[in-house]
This record gives sequence, C-alpha cells and structure tokens, in this order.
Amino acid sequence: DRPGPKPQTNPPQPPRPISGVSDCSTEDDAYDDDDRFPHPDLLVGRCAVCHRGIAQGVEFYENCWGEMYHEEHNEELPSCDHCGAAVCQPQPENSTAAVCRHCRESMAPNRGAFRAIFEEDVVPRLRDQCGIDISKARVTVGIANQKQLNTVATLYHKDKDSVSVLPEKGASRRDRRYGILIRDDVPQEVAELRLVHEAMHIWLKMHHFPSNLPPTVAEGICEYAVHLYLTWGGARTKFEMRDDEVHHLEQIHFNPDPVFGVGFNQCADAVELMHGSFHRVLEHVKKHLWFPDGKEAMRSDRLVVGSASGKLAEKLADASKPSPKTVMRDASFSSNQ
Repeated sequence: DRPGPKPQTNPPQPPRPISGVSDCSTEDDAYDDDDRFPHPDLLVGRCAVCHRGIAQGVEFYENCWGEMYHEEHNEELPSCDHCGAAVCQPQPENSTAAVCRHCRESMAPNRGAFRAIFEEDVVPRLRDQCGIDISKARVTVGIANQKQLNTVATLYHKDKDSVSVLPEKGASRRDRRYGILIRDDVPQEVAELRLVHEAMHIWLKMHHFPSNLPPTVAEGICEYAVHLYLTWGGARTKFEMRDDEVHHLEQIHFNPDPVFGVGFNQCADAVELMHGSFHRVLEHVKKHLWFPDGKEAMRSDRLVVGSASGKLAEKLADASKPSPKTVMRDASFSSNQ
C-alpha cells in the first residue's frame, strides 16, 4: 500500500471559485458564464494523469518531482520502483516495472554520466562526510546489461543493479585497478547509491580486509555506507531529505534480503554498540571477521549497561513512519507562492 498524503490546511484564496473549471480540457473552456475569468487566472496547473485543469481552491496531490494530479487518481497510481513517487504516465505494455517520468528521463545514456557522478559526488562526499577515502584508487566506471553483470557478479550480487571488479590477489600497487559496473537502465539517483555501495567494497579491498568476510558482513558494511551517505554522515534527518532519498533510506532499513538487509541491520546494531563509531566496527571486523557483540562493546568502554538493539529498534521504528509519496495542498495557496 502506498503511503497516504500529507494534508495541509491553507486559507482559501479565490474570492469566487468557478464551478467546473477543474474539468476543462482546453484553455478555451476555462471561462465562466459571463466570460470574465480566463483560464490562467483560474487554474494552478494541469493534472499529469488526465491533463484536465486544476482549479484554485481545490485540493490536489503532488509527487516528489512536482507532478500534480487530482485526488481521484491517487488510489489508482502505482509507485515508482526506483524512487517511490506516484507514476502519472501510462506504462509500456508487458512492462514488469513501474517507472516515473523523472526516473525514466534520468537513466544515463552512457557511462560518462555515471563516471561524473562517481568523481564529483560520491568520492568527495564519502571522504568528507563519512571518512571513507578512495580518492587514490584507480577506478573505472562502466555500464552493462543484467546478463553481463551476472557473468562477473558473485553469488550474492546476481541480479543486482551493480557489481565491483577487484584486482586479483598479489597484484602490484602499480597494476592494482578497480572497476564498477552499473546496470544500464537505472536512474542516476539509484546509480549514485549503487556507486557508493561498490566504493565501500573497494575501500575494504584497499585496506586489506580479509577476502573471506561472510557475505552478510561485507554487504552489511557497504549498505551502512549508503546509509551514511544519505544522511551526510548522520548530520541530517529524514525530515531534511528529499522524498526519494527517504524512500531509498527506508528501502535499506527494511530490506528483507537475508544478506543485504540482515547485514545492514547487524552493522547498524554494531555501530550502536560501539557508541556510534562506524570505524571502530570496521576495526573489529578486520580482526575478527564479524560484528562486535555487547561484550566487545563493554570491553572497549564504549557502552555500559543497556540494550543497543532496543535503542536502534526505536530509531528504526521512527524512520519507518511512511514518507508521503505525495503532498496534498490547497491549490489556491500553491498558486500564490
């Protein structure tokens, strides 16, 4: 079920609402009986679903990309598989995925777009806000279809959106090159988060973490890095994020995948146990191949009596409050902004 809208109460602005204006299909239809109120003065926009006008003083919905639509369409619209926004456009026949206009238009046509995102956004933000520095690594970013990804992916990365290609064991520093492949049909916002995940795999390799890390640990660490990236290293809450960013954050927190989802929550529990220090968790994992438990946390003097899992559960419960896919507004208020 899609989350409900956020109602916002605003004082009505038009002194004289015109009956039926929201049903007009062309500008010529948007006049009242005595021909004194032309269309631009009466409508705040057009419905992205039926293309009829939306009159002042009428409540409407707006997805996180600014597409407005009538209240009557809300229950029938699917959510975008990539960002969670209401999908206002018809989908291709036999399509197995719902994709909104923004995500469809932002699918990068070539690897240069993903490369730019990696160099200009991912690497600096990971370094400055999360303390994860891979700026010295030589990384090639490419695109591939799902079949090509699966040929180089490990078991747990099969059918995923991305994969990292790591240098073979024993490769000299001069020959040590890394690669990231992103599926060629994902939007740029999704690709950015997949680049963060794979960048964390590269960081683990650069810092000589054991190659036999359990998949739950390795993938959990990389998903936690995405969590840090979205929250700017914990500096902002979901109330300061775009709706699509909140959607991605909740997908990470409540992912039922037994490797990626469970691994993330185990890593998040461990960070709580280590008094919020992700890097202390990484130090422990490098030495012991597993996340620290409560005894380890108390030995490190990072936590005394208390249930970290319980504290984390409270935080995740707060984060689980569904973020609105749409915003319901008074049209007359919106028209005067």
